[in-house]
Amino acid sequence: MDIADVNLKKGVEVKSYETGKVYATQVIKGELNADKYLIDNDFWQIEWIFKGCEPSKPLKELLEEAQISIKLIN
Repeated sequence: MDIADVNLKKGVEVKSYETGKVYATQVIKGELNADKYLIDNDFWQIEWIFKGCEPSKPLKELLEEAQISIKLIN
């Protein structure tokens, strides 16, 4: 996580890829699974912010399934 508030149990992951698309690679899935663990076991609220890029369809589906919110910004 790029930003975390342990007391409030809130976290933010920021992705800024020049390719315009973020894919569900093994590294990205590892980050997603770590965040999902916090959501499922410690009731965290986590948001992934995509700056100047967007998640691929498979990644978006994985994030939604994990209950991770998605925000797109320019």
